[in-house]
Amino acid sequence: MNGMAEQSSGPVSKRTFIHRIVGGLFFLAVGMAAYSLYVALRSPDSQETVLLGQRTFAAGSPAGLRVLVRHRSTGQPIGDARVVLKLSNKKADAAELGSFATDENGTLSAAFNFPKVAPGKYDLVVEVSSPVGHDRVVREVEAHHPLRLVVTSDKPLYQPGQTIHLRSLLLNGRTQKPFPGEPIVFEILDAKGNKVFKESRMSSAFGIASADFELASELNLGRYEIRASSGEATVARSVEVKRYVLPKFKIQVGTAKAYYLPGEAVAGTIEASYFFGKPVAGAEVKLTLLDREKRTRTDSFGKASFNFLLPDQPAELSATQDVASLDLKAELRDTAGHIEEKTVPLTLARRELTISVMPEAGALDHRACRWLACRLRTDRERYALSKRPGRRDNAQNYSHRIAPATGPHRTGHRRPRHKPTPSIRSRLPCPTAAPQA
Repeated sequence: MNGMAEQSSGPVSKRTFIHRIVGGLFFLAVGMAAYSLYVALRSPDSQETVLLGQRTFAAGSPAGLRVLVRHRSTGQPIGDARVVLKLSNKKADAAELGSFATDENGTLSAAFNFPKVAPGKYDLVVEVSSPVGHDRVVREVEAHHPLRLVVTSDKPLYQPGQTIHLRSLLLNGRTQKPFPGEPIVFEILDAKGNKVFKESRMSSAFGIASADFELASELNLGRYEIRASSGEATVARSVEVKRYVLPKFKIQVGTAKAYYLPGEAVAGTIEASYFFGKPVAGAEVKLTLLDREKRTRTDSFGKASFNFLLPDQPAELSATQDVASLDLKAELRDTAGHIEEKTVPLTLARRELTISVMPEAGALDHRACRWLACRLRTDRERYALSKRPGRRDNAQNYSHRIAPATGPHRTGHRRPRHKPTPSIRSRLPCPTAAPQA
Protein backbone atom coordinates (compact mmCIF):
# COMPACT_ATOMS: atom_id res chain seq x y z
CA MET A 1 0.00 0.00 0.00
CA ASN A 2 2.75 2.38 0.90
CA GLY A 3 4.60 1.56 -2.28
CA MET A 4 1.54 2.27 -4.38
CA ALA A 5 1.04 5.64 -2.61
CA GLU A 6 4.57 6.62 -3.35
CA GLN A 7 4.21 5.67 -7.00
CA SER A 8 1.01 7.74 -7.40
CA SER A 9 2.51 10.87 -5.75
CA GLY A 10 4.88 11.42 -8.65
CA PRO A 11 2.31 12.27 -11.35
CA VAL A 12 0.30 14.46 -8.92
CA SER A 13 3.32 16.62 -8.04
CA LYS A 14 4.17 17.06 -11.70
CA ARG A 15 0.61 18.13 -12.55
CA THR A 16 0.61 20.66 -9.67
CA PHE A 17 3.89 22.14 -10.84
CA ILE A 18 2.52 22.63 -14.37
CA HIS A 19 -0.62 24.32 -12.99
CA ARG A 20 1.50 26.75 -11.01
CA ILE A 21 3.59 27.69 -14.04
CA VAL A 22 0.48 28.28 -16.15
CA GLY A 23 -1.09 30.38 -13.39
CA GLY A 24 2.06 32.49 -13.04
CA LEU A 25 2.24 33.15 -16.75
CA PHE A 26 -1.44 34.12 -16.74
CA PHE A 27 -1.01 36.64 -13.96
CA LEU A 28 2.15 38.00 -15.63
CA ALA A 29 0.25 38.54 -18.87
CA VAL A 30 -2.58 40.27 -17.02
CA GLY A 31 -0.09 42.57 -15.21
CA MET A 32 1.71 43.53 -18.41
CA ALA A 33 -1.62 44.29 -20.08
CA ALA A 34 -2.69 46.45 -17.15
CA TYR A 35 0.65 48.29 -17.14
CA SER A 36 0.43 48.89 -20.90
CA LEU A 37 -3.08 50.26 -20.47
CA TYR A 38 -1.89 52.54 -17.63
CA VAL A 39 1.01 53.87 -19.69
CA ALA A 40 -1.28 54.45 -22.66
CA LEU A 41 -3.73 56.40 -20.54
CA ARG A 42 -1.11 58.30 -18.52
CA SER A 43 1.34 59.13 -21.31
CA PRO A 44 1.99 62.89 -21.70
CA ASP A 45 0.05 64.66 -24.40
CA SER A 46 1.65 66.56 -27.25
CA GLN A 47 1.38 69.98 -25.56
CA GLU A 48 4.37 71.57 -23.82
CA THR A 49 4.21 74.67 -21.63
CA VAL A 50 7.24 76.81 -20.75
CA LEU A 51 6.96 79.39 -17.96
CA LEU A 52 9.38 82.35 -17.92
CA GLY A 53 9.50 85.10 -15.33
CA GLN A 54 10.55 86.16 -11.88
CA ARG A 55 10.23 84.16 -8.68
CA THR A 56 9.95 87.11 -6.31
CA PHE A 57 6.95 89.45 -6.41
CA ALA A 58 6.02 92.64 -4.61
CA ALA A 59 2.67 92.28 -2.87
CA GLY A 60 0.04 94.68 -4.14
CA SER A 61 2.07 95.73 -7.20
CA PRO A 62 1.85 95.09 -10.96
CA ALA A 63 3.65 91.98 -12.17
CA GLY A 64 4.19 90.07 -15.39
CA LEU A 65 4.92 86.58 -16.70
CA ARG A 66 5.61 85.05 -20.07
CA VAL A 67 4.08 81.73 -21.07
CA LEU A 68 5.12 79.79 -24.18
CA VAL A 69 2.84 76.97 -25.43
CA ARG A 70 4.11 74.72 -28.22
CA HIS A 71 3.90 71.23 -29.68
CA ARG A 72 6.15 68.81 -27.82
CA SER A 73 7.52 66.92 -30.82
CA THR A 74 7.42 69.46 -33.66
CA GLY A 75 8.00 72.65 -31.63
CA GLN A 76 5.21 74.47 -33.49
CA PRO A 77 3.47 77.21 -31.44
CA ILE A 78 -0.05 76.59 -30.22
CA GLY A 79 -2.23 79.67 -30.52
CA ASP A 80 -5.47 80.54 -28.75
CA ALA A 81 -4.60 78.32 -25.78
CA ARG A 82 -6.45 79.24 -22.58
CA VAL A 83 -4.11 80.17 -19.71
CA VAL A 84 -5.34 80.57 -16.12
CA LEU A 85 -3.06 81.97 -13.39
CA LYS A 86 -3.72 81.09 -9.75
CA LEU A 87 -1.96 81.77 -6.46
CA SER A 88 -2.28 79.29 -3.62
CA ASN A 89 -0.73 78.32 -0.31
CA LYS A 90 -1.34 75.68 2.32
CA LYS A 91 -3.50 77.92 4.52
CA ALA A 92 -6.01 79.18 1.93
CA ASP A 93 -7.65 78.18 -1.32
CA ALA A 94 -6.19 79.17 -4.66
CA ALA A 95 -7.04 82.70 -5.81
CA GLU A 96 -7.38 83.29 -9.52
CA LEU A 97 -5.14 86.06 -10.84
CA GLY A 98 -6.52 86.17 -14.37
CA SER A 99 -7.45 84.27 -17.51
CA PHE A 100 -5.63 84.86 -20.79
CA ALA A 101 -5.10 83.39 -24.26
CA THR A 102 -1.92 82.88 -26.27
CA ASP A 103 -1.37 84.69 -29.57
CA GLU A 104 -0.63 83.14 -32.95
CA ASN A 105 2.99 82.63 -31.90
CA GLY A 106 1.93 80.60 -28.88
CA THR A 107 3.22 83.30 -26.55
CA LEU A 108 1.50 85.10 -23.71
CA SER A 109 2.93 88.14 -21.93
CA ALA A 110 0.53 88.29 -19.01
CA ALA A 111 0.31 91.49 -16.96
CA PHE A 112 -1.58 91.16 -13.70
CA ASN A 113 -1.74 92.65 -10.23
CA PHE A 114 -0.11 90.54 -7.57
CA PRO A 115 -2.53 90.45 -4.61
CA LYS A 116 -1.85 92.08 -1.26
CA VAL A 117 -0.78 89.04 0.71
CA ALA A 118 1.46 88.51 3.71
CA PRO A 119 5.17 88.03 2.99
CA GLY A 120 6.10 84.40 2.49
CA LYS A 121 6.24 81.54 -0.01
CA TYR A 122 3.34 80.70 -2.33
CA ASP A 123 2.59 78.41 -5.26
CA LEU A 124 1.96 80.05 -8.61
CA VAL A 125 -0.23 77.67 -10.63
CA VAL A 126 -0.45 78.00 -14.42
CA GLU A 127 -3.16 75.90 -16.08
CA VAL A 128 -3.03 75.72 -19.88
CA SER A 129 -5.65 73.97 -22.03
CA SER A 130 -5.93 73.68 -25.80
CA PRO A 131 -7.23 71.15 -28.34
CA VAL A 132 -3.78 69.55 -28.28
CA GLY A 133 -3.68 68.89 -24.54
CA HIS A 134 -3.71 70.19 -21.00
CA ASP A 135 -0.83 71.27 -18.73
CA ARG A 136 -0.56 72.33 -15.10
CA VAL A 137 2.69 74.03 -14.08
CA VAL A 138 3.35 74.84 -10.41
CA ARG A 139 6.18 77.21 -9.44
CA GLU A 140 7.14 78.28 -5.93
CA VAL A 141 7.33 82.06 -5.64
CA GLU A 142 8.00 84.46 -2.79
CA ALA A 143 5.98 87.55 -1.93
CA HIS A 144 7.51 90.50 -0.14
CA HIS A 145 6.53 94.04 0.72
CA PRO A 146 8.54 96.72 -1.13
CA LEU A 147 8.68 99.02 1.87
CA ARG A 148 10.15 102.49 2.03
CA LEU A 149 10.61 103.74 5.58
CA VAL A 150 11.46 107.22 6.84
CA VAL A 151 12.08 108.18 10.47
CA THR A 152 12.34 111.71 11.87
CA SER A 153 12.66 113.44 15.23
CA ASP A 154 11.33 116.80 16.31
CA LYS A 155 14.83 118.31 16.61
CA PRO A 156 18.49 117.29 16.24
CA LEU A 157 19.71 118.35 19.70
CA TYR A 158 18.33 117.38 23.11
CA GLN A 159 19.16 118.09 26.71
CA PRO A 160 18.88 115.62 29.60
CA GLY A 161 15.27 115.38 30.84
CA GLN A 162 13.71 116.32 27.49
CA THR A 163 11.43 114.08 25.42
CA ILE A 164 12.40 112.75 22.01
CA HIS A 165 9.35 112.69 19.73
CA LEU A 166 9.73 110.10 16.97
CA ARG A 167 7.66 109.74 13.82
CA SER A 168 7.94 107.35 10.89
CA LEU A 169 6.33 107.14 7.48
CA LEU A 170 5.88 103.79 5.74
CA LEU A 171 5.27 103.77 1.99
CA ASN A 172 5.03 101.27 -0.81
CA GLY A 173 8.36 101.40 -2.57
CA ARG A 174 6.72 101.00 -6.00
CA THR A 175 3.51 103.00 -5.84
CA GLN A 176 4.60 105.47 -3.11
CA LYS A 177 1.25 104.91 -1.38
CA PRO A 178 0.95 104.55 2.42
CA PHE A 179 1.24 101.10 3.97
CA PRO A 180 -1.43 100.88 6.70
CA GLY A 181 -1.60 98.32 9.46
CA GLU A 182 2.10 97.35 9.39
CA PRO A 183 4.16 96.99 12.60
CA ILE A 184 7.00 99.49 13.01
CA VAL A 185 9.63 98.97 15.72
CA PHE A 186 11.37 102.03 17.23
CA GLU A 187 14.75 101.64 18.97
CA ILE A 188 17.15 104.13 20.56
CA LEU A 189 20.79 103.41 21.41
CA ASP A 190 22.81 105.72 23.65
CA ALA A 191 26.32 107.01 23.02
CA LYS A 192 27.87 103.77 24.36
CA GLY A 193 25.70 101.46 22.25
CA ASN A 194 23.27 100.48 25.02
CA LYS A 195 19.66 99.97 23.91
CA VAL A 196 17.62 102.32 26.09
CA PHE A 197 14.30 102.28 24.25
CA LYS A 198 12.27 99.81 22.15
CA GLU A 199 8.58 99.95 21.28
CA SER A 200 6.37 98.67 18.47
CA ARG A 201 3.62 100.68 16.82
CA MET A 202 1.13 99.97 14.03
CA SER A 203 1.07 102.32 11.05
CA SER A 204 -2.11 104.33 10.60
CA ALA A 205 -4.25 104.58 7.48
CA PHE A 206 -1.74 107.16 6.24
CA GLY A 207 1.28 104.94 6.99
CA ILE A 208 2.35 107.04 10.00
CA ALA A 209 3.47 105.81 13.42
CA SER A 210 4.90 107.76 16.35
CA ALA A 211 6.54 107.15 19.72
CA ASP A 212 7.96 109.23 22.58
CA PHE A 213 11.01 108.65 24.77
CA GLU A 214 11.79 110.75 27.83
CA LEU A 215 15.48 111.21 28.55
CA ALA A 216 16.68 110.82 32.13
CA SER A 217 18.27 113.69 34.00
CA GLU A 218 21.50 111.72 34.44
CA LEU A 219 22.56 109.74 31.38
CA ASN A 220 25.37 109.13 28.92
CA LEU A 221 25.91 112.24 26.85
CA GLY A 222 26.84 112.09 23.19
CA ARG A 223 25.36 110.93 19.89
CA TYR A 224 22.24 108.75 20.15
CA GLU A 225 21.13 106.49 17.30
CA ILE A 226 17.46 106.20 16.40
CA ARG A 227 16.32 103.14 14.45
CA ALA A 228 13.03 102.20 12.85
CA SER A 229 12.33 98.86 11.20
CA SER A 230 9.39 97.22 9.48
CA GLY A 231 9.80 93.89 7.75
CA GLU A 232 12.92 94.04 5.60
CA ALA A 233 13.13 97.87 5.72
CA THR A 234 15.41 99.47 8.31
CA VAL A 235 16.40 103.11 8.63
CA ALA A 236 18.49 104.99 11.20
CA ARG A 237 19.44 108.53 12.09
CA SER A 238 21.33 110.15 14.94
CA VAL A 239 20.68 113.00 17.36
CA GLU A 240 22.90 114.76 19.86
CA VAL A 241 22.24 114.66 23.60
CA LYS A 242 24.26 117.17 25.63
CA ARG A 243 23.85 119.92 28.14
CA TYR A 244 23.33 123.24 26.46
CA VAL A 245 25.73 126.02 27.41
CA LEU A 246 25.50 129.46 25.84
CA PRO A 247 28.60 129.90 23.63
CA LYS A 248 30.91 132.81 24.39
CA PHE A 249 32.14 133.30 20.83
CA LYS A 250 31.57 131.85 17.37
CA ILE A 251 34.06 129.97 15.19
CA GLN A 252 34.26 129.88 11.40
CA VAL A 253 36.46 127.35 9.61
CA GLY A 254 37.14 127.61 5.88
CA THR A 255 39.13 125.37 3.54
CA ALA A 256 40.52 126.06 0.09
CA LYS A 257 38.69 123.13 -1.56
CA ALA A 258 35.49 121.22 -1.06
CA TYR A 259 37.20 117.84 -1.53
CA TYR A 260 40.74 116.51 -1.37
CA LEU A 261 42.73 113.66 -2.89
CA PRO A 262 45.19 111.41 -1.02
CA GLY A 263 48.55 113.10 -0.58
CA GLU A 264 47.19 116.64 -0.99
CA ALA A 265 47.53 119.42 1.55
CA VAL A 266 44.43 120.61 3.42
CA ALA A 267 44.91 124.34 3.80
CA GLY A 268 42.49 126.78 5.35
CA THR A 269 41.83 129.50 7.88
CA ILE A 270 39.99 129.73 11.16
CA GLU A 271 38.35 132.89 12.46
CA ALA A 272 36.85 133.52 15.91
CA SER A 273 34.92 136.53 17.14
CA TYR A 274 32.74 137.45 20.09
CA PHE A 275 29.05 138.00 19.47
CA PHE A 276 29.41 141.72 20.05
CA GLY A 277 31.92 141.87 17.14
CA LYS A 278 35.31 141.93 18.84
CA PRO A 279 37.82 139.37 17.43
CA VAL A 280 39.14 136.66 19.75
CA ALA A 281 42.80 137.59 19.71
CA GLY A 282 45.55 135.44 21.20
CA ALA A 283 43.35 132.37 21.57
CA GLU A 284 44.90 128.89 21.67
CA VAL A 285 43.86 126.84 18.65
CA LYS A 286 43.92 123.05 18.54
CA LEU A 287 43.17 121.41 15.20
CA THR A 288 42.71 117.65 14.71
CA LEU A 289 42.42 115.78 11.40
CA LEU A 290 42.69 111.98 11.28
CA ASP A 291 45.47 111.13 13.73
CA ARG A 292 47.32 114.42 13.27
CA GLU A 293 47.16 117.45 15.52
CA LYS A 294 48.33 121.04 15.12
CA ARG A 295 48.43 123.91 17.60
CA THR A 296 48.60 127.63 16.86
CA ARG A 297 47.26 130.99 18.06
CA THR A 298 44.96 133.58 16.55
CA ASP A 299 46.37 136.96 15.57
CA SER A 300 45.01 140.37 16.51
CA PHE A 301 42.19 139.92 13.99
CA GLY A 302 41.13 136.58 15.52
CA LYS A 303 42.42 134.59 12.54
CA ALA A 304 44.82 131.67 12.16
CA SER A 305 45.87 129.52 9.23
CA PHE A 306 46.54 125.78 9.17
CA ASN A 307 47.92 123.17 6.80
CA PHE A 308 47.58 119.37 6.97
CA LEU A 309 49.22 116.88 4.62
CA LEU A 310 46.99 113.89 3.89
CA PRO A 311 48.58 110.43 3.66
CA ASP A 312 49.09 108.85 0.26
CA GLN A 313 47.15 105.75 1.26
CA PRO A 314 44.57 106.73 3.89
CA ALA A 315 42.90 103.91 5.81
CA GLU A 316 39.50 105.57 5.33
CA LEU A 317 39.56 104.63 1.61
CA SER A 318 39.18 100.88 1.35
CA ALA A 319 39.66 98.78 -1.77
CA THR A 320 35.97 99.15 -2.70
CA GLN A 321 35.42 102.67 -1.38
CA ASP A 322 36.26 105.72 -3.47
CA VAL A 323 34.83 108.48 -1.25
CA ALA A 324 35.14 108.97 2.51
CA SER A 325 34.19 111.69 4.96
CA LEU A 326 36.74 113.24 7.34
CA ASP A 327 36.11 115.40 10.41
CA LEU A 328 38.24 118.49 10.93
CA LYS A 329 37.88 119.43 14.60
CA ALA A 330 38.79 122.88 15.88
CA GLU A 331 39.03 123.76 19.59
CA LEU A 332 39.66 127.35 20.74
CA ARG A 333 40.44 128.64 24.23
CA ASP A 334 40.39 132.40 24.71
CA THR A 335 42.43 134.34 27.24
CA ALA A 336 39.59 134.08 29.79
CA GLY A 337 39.63 130.26 29.62
CA HIS A 338 36.38 129.81 27.66
CA ILE A 339 36.50 126.83 25.30
CA GLU A 340 34.44 126.41 22.12
CA GLU A 341 34.57 123.61 19.57
CA LYS A 342 33.51 123.16 15.97
CA THR A 343 33.66 120.21 13.59
CA VAL A 344 33.79 120.64 9.81
CA PRO A 345 33.25 117.65 7.49
CA LEU A 346 35.66 117.18 4.57
CA THR A 347 35.34 114.89 1.57
CA LEU A 348 38.25 112.61 0.69
CA ALA A 349 38.10 111.15 -2.83
CA ARG A 350 40.35 108.64 -4.53
CA ARG A 351 40.20 110.51 -7.86
CA GLU A 352 38.78 113.74 -9.22
CA LEU A 353 36.55 112.09 -11.81
CA THR A 354 34.36 109.17 -10.80
CA ILE A 355 32.24 107.34 -13.36
CA SER A 356 29.48 105.03 -12.14
CA VAL A 357 27.53 102.93 -14.65
CA MET A 358 24.28 101.25 -13.54
CA PRO A 359 23.09 98.75 -16.17
CA GLU A 360 19.47 97.63 -16.26
CA ALA A 361 20.18 93.89 -16.38
CA GLY A 362 23.02 93.57 -13.87
CA ALA A 363 25.99 93.69 -16.28
CA LEU A 364 26.98 95.64 -19.34
CA ASP A 365 27.20 93.92 -22.68
CA HIS A 366 30.79 93.71 -23.91
CA ARG A 367 29.93 95.89 -26.91
CA ALA A 368 28.45 98.64 -24.70
CA CYS A 369 31.47 98.44 -22.40
CA ARG A 370 33.87 98.77 -25.32
CA TRP A 371 31.91 101.72 -26.72
CA LEU A 372 31.96 103.54 -23.39
CA ALA A 373 35.70 103.00 -22.89
CA CYS A 374 36.44 104.19 -26.42
CA ARG A 375 34.21 107.21 -25.87
CA LEU A 376 36.23 108.28 -22.85
CA ARG A 377 39.49 107.68 -24.69
CA THR A 378 38.29 109.76 -27.67
CA ASP A 379 37.38 112.68 -25.42
CA ARG A 380 40.83 112.68 -23.85
CA GLU A 381 42.52 112.55 -27.22
CA ARG A 382 40.37 115.39 -28.53
CA TYR A 383 41.19 117.51 -25.53
CA ALA A 384 44.93 116.83 -25.90
CA LEU A 385 44.76 117.70 -29.59
CA SER A 386 42.81 120.85 -28.81
CA LYS A 387 45.78 122.16 -26.81
CA ARG A 388 47.91 122.31 -29.94
CA PRO A 389 48.60 125.74 -31.45
CA GLY A 390 45.77 127.10 -33.53
CA ARG A 391 43.09 124.98 -31.80
CA ARG A 392 41.81 127.41 -29.19
CA ASP A 393 38.20 127.06 -30.25
CA ASN A 394 38.32 123.32 -29.71
CA ALA A 395 39.98 123.82 -26.35
CA GLN A 396 37.04 125.93 -25.23
CA ASN A 397 34.58 123.34 -26.51
CA TYR A 398 36.16 120.45 -24.59
CA SER A 399 37.34 122.25 -21.47
CA HIS A 400 33.95 121.71 -19.78
CA ARG A 401 33.75 118.03 -20.70
CA ILE A 402 36.85 116.47 -19.23
CA ALA A 403 39.82 117.43 -17.09
CA PRO A 404 43.06 118.40 -18.86
CA ALA A 405 45.34 115.54 -19.82
CA THR A 406 48.38 115.24 -17.59
CA GLY A 407 51.76 113.74 -18.27
CA PRO A 408 55.22 114.55 -19.62
CA HIS A 409 53.89 115.59 -23.06
CA ARG A 410 54.56 119.19 -23.88
CA THR A 411 52.15 121.47 -25.68
CA GLY A 412 52.58 121.31 -29.45
CA HIS A 413 53.74 117.68 -29.52
CA ARG A 414 51.52 114.92 -30.79
CA ARG A 415 50.10 112.91 -27.92
CA PRO A 416 50.34 109.13 -28.36
CA ARG A 417 47.18 107.09 -28.53
CA HIS A 418 45.66 106.94 -25.06
CA LYS A 419 44.42 103.64 -23.73
CA PRO A 420 41.67 103.57 -21.11
CA THR A 421 43.16 103.55 -17.65
CA PRO A 422 42.66 100.49 -15.46
CA SER A 423 40.68 102.64 -13.04
CA ILE A 424 38.07 103.38 -15.69
CA ARG A 425 37.75 99.75 -16.73
CA SER A 426 37.57 98.62 -13.12
CA ARG A 427 34.60 100.91 -12.58
CA LEU A 428 32.67 99.40 -15.48
CA PRO A 429 30.74 96.17 -14.78
CA CYS A 430 31.99 94.58 -18.00
CA PRO A 431 32.13 90.84 -18.64
CA THR A 432 35.57 89.30 -18.57
CA ALA A 433 35.17 87.85 -22.06
CA ALA A 434 32.87 88.38 -24.99
CA PRO A 435 30.06 85.79 -25.19
CA GLN A 436 30.45 83.13 -27.84
CA ALA A 437 28.23 83.52 -30.84
